Amino acid sequence: MASSPLLSVCMIVKNEAAMLPDCLRSVADIADEIVIVDTGSDDATRTIAREFGCILREVPWKNDFAAARNASIEAARGAWILSIDADERLQDGNELRSALSTAPPQVGGFMLELVSEAVRSDGSRDTFVNYLLRVFRKSPAIRFHGAIHEQVFDAVAAAGYQVESCSARLIHLGYGLSSSSMAAKLQRNLNILNEVLARNPNDGYLLMQRGKTLFGMGRAADAAIDFEHALGLDDSSESVRMQALNFAATIRFQAGDHAQAVELAQDSLVVCHAQVFAHYILGECFTELGRHSDGLRHYRSMEEARRRPDLVAALAGDYRLPHEQVRFRLGRSLTALGRYNEAGREFQDGLAANPDDIGCRVGIADLALKNGDHATARQLLNEAIRLAPERQELRDYLAQVERSYSPNSQNNSQQGTDMDPAKYQKPAPSDTSPARTASFKAAPPAEPIDHDRRQGFDLPTLTKIGQSPSAGTRGKRPLLSLCMIVKNEEHYLPDCLTSVQDIVDEIVINDTGSRDRTIAIAREAGARIIQTEWKDDFAAARNAALQQCRGEWIAYLDADERLEPAQAAYIKSLLRNAPDTIGAYVCAIVSPHRQLDGSRKTHTGGYPRVFRNYGYPQIEFRGRVHEQISPSILDLGKGIDRSDIRIHHLGYDSSHDTMQQKIKRNYRLLLQHVKEEPENPYAWFQLGQTLALMSLRDQAEQALAFAMQLGSLPQHLAASCAASLAQIAGSKRDFASALRWADFSLEQAPVQVCAMNLRAYALFHLQRHNEAVQAFREALLRLDNRQGIPQTAFDVEIPRSTIEEGLAESLRKIAEAQG
Repeated sequence: MASSPLLSVCMIVKNEAAMLPDCLRSVADIADEIVIVDTGSDDATRTIAREFGCILREVPWKNDFAAARNASIEAARGAWILSIDADERLQDGNELRSALSTAPPQVGGFMLELVSEAVRSDGSRDTFVNYLLRVFRKSPAIRFHGAIHEQVFDAVAAAGYQVESCSARLIHLGYGLSSSSMAAKLQRNLNILNEVLARNPNDGYLLMQRGKTLFGMGRAADAAIDFEHALGLDDSSESVRMQALNFAATIRFQAGDHAQAVELAQDSLVVCHAQVFAHYILGECFTELGRHSDGLRHYRSMEEARRRPDLVAALAGDYRLPHEQVRFRLGRSLTALGRYNEAGREFQDGLAANPDDIGCRVGIADLALKNGDHATARQLLNEAIRLAPERQELRDYLAQVERSYSPNSQNNSQQGTDMDPAKYQKPAPSDTSPARTASFKAAPPAEPIDHDRRQGFDLPTLTKIGQSPSAGTRGKRPLLSLCMIVKNEEHYLPDCLTSVQDIVDEIVINDTGSRDRTIAIAREAGARIIQTEWKDDFAAARNAALQQCRGEWIAYLDADERLEPAQAAYIKSLLRNAPDTIGAYVCAIVSPHRQLDGSRKTHTGGYPRVFRNYGYPQIEFRGRVHEQISPSILDLGKGIDRSDIRIHHLGYDSSHDTMQQKIKRNYRLLLQHVKEEPENPYAWFQLGQTLALMSLRDQAEQALAFAMQLGSLPQHLAASCAASLAQIAGSKRDFASALRWADFSLEQAPVQVCAMNLRAYALFHLQRHNEAVQAFREALLRLDNRQGIPQTAFDVEIPRSTIEEGLAESLRKIAEAQG
């Protein structure tokens, strides 16, 4: 073990001989020490711990998980603690080790994704995902609290630390127990919860947890009482309310009270809209009620929430429906609505994800029957029976199909079958607790199959189930597509398109309502043009264009931007030779900003403007204004690398009236954005920047400070936000705060010029002239050495004269003091 450990892995165990070895192997390479508190094992657990070189402590069990975990922390020597259970496995541990090694001092903890799976008796899996604070600094102030469902998050926050996320994750196997073991585990938890709630009967969090435990034990009526009690408490958190509402809705659904289930799930969406579980409940409820358009809408929203989870949902935990089951539900709703082409694509996508899925296979058989293709339907059903020979309902369905079809019949298309494809989908879970094995009843289609209704839709190719419909049929893709949105850009567009003519292979332009020559100019350049209505949403407009792009890579520009034609060979070589792990390249955006006095200040930023075309919606823009592509790149697990591509942006070098119009438009959209996503730090950051441009200094400071308070801005944006706060503080002559914010900005982006210049001027006004001289000289040195994209993709070009004047004034003050 290292003499000064970085990471201590801390565990509490009892009779974990079966689970412990694989857990220890998953952390062995990244742990400096492993501390295990054993609370009374009588199997080989302790022997295994010693064989792995663990520090072993024996502590009597006192029905208090927090006390046992804190005993392990007190025996640890590492600077950081990873709390893990024996039935968990750490993945991507090197990512965690790297994050700890480079963590700034203000960060005191890391959230890890915890993925729990339970295997049902039919082989299907329930998956539950949440984010837990499992990694935190070793500090006397940081301890677990709670006899059960113990937490450490509040202690980390109370100690004044920020919390960040980490790409390492934990796989939890604890719900894959036998029914007897699971029953014993639930009963143990219930006993502890009863004991604690006897002392604190109005603890909403523990009431919600007891309700979930009772629900898992099949005691739905008792669970409903606890959920109602938790919801009636004024101080219940959003996380508690969301979970209690969802479980209460599930109970009403299972009781057949769909109207009440809908009301409860809708209340849950008011608490947290970007969650999977409530949308899933509503999708199932509306399908049962025959309201398939509403059901489809919520299944779509369920997908969106999975891609863009809300903080409340992430912390509370959310359900993750397997991809093929999502596709089945979408296909089922679309079939009921008569949208057979779309339904076929959804079922086919589900089979591509899981070629053994029964529901999607039967869904396509249903569509084949609607199209009069009995042979294909029989083929698919026979394949389903080979995959699941024990499922009698599949044989019954095939028998109905056989009876409805005779090769010699002249009117076999009019023969009906009493089939319900929903029966053949593996049942979906009824709640977010993997311990629970009861399922939602699959909703039937709106009407029985009517083989007379041949709609002339294109049935997906069925000879290669599981293959993408375009695989093997698509010609060679262009290398690079240009994706643009425009409106009345006849002034800027020609030079933009000229700059890319030797670089891109196709141009896709979404026009959102031009009344000048914009569309004609685009056509003359050979662009493919689509036209959509402007809906005050930049991401939606860009995504409409993105969906039409065929290139392996996509670059996006605005009409007031230009590429450098001389970089054509470099760009093509970069993209052709990019490793598969890279999903996007950051480009330098050079923007001259015209000031009110007519002077210009050049800002240089770095943004991912060239990215791989993974296909919408796997790749998509997000954000009503100041839209971003990087979140979806990162969601796919792909890297974003720097490049030498330069984009010249002319939009801020405009007249005062033009800039004021843009600023007012952005202000209006950003206000709407923060109302829709009040905990989105990027939206607050951009609102603060816009308020600063409007000279609303106090409001800008509040918005920027709130963005920082939310604590999840990427480093380059945190650097920019802090630099703006330093500038505002300096303008208010609060030079101590200006220095503090400048220093924080430099922590996020250490080699930038902007914050170093702000630091120098803050020191100057604080009469710390010797330090100011050092800072001004360092800023000049960085100015001379700067090239390409700034470090961490943020900086502002400071005129040399500004720095030199500050240096000269500081030296003059020192000379005066020396007399």
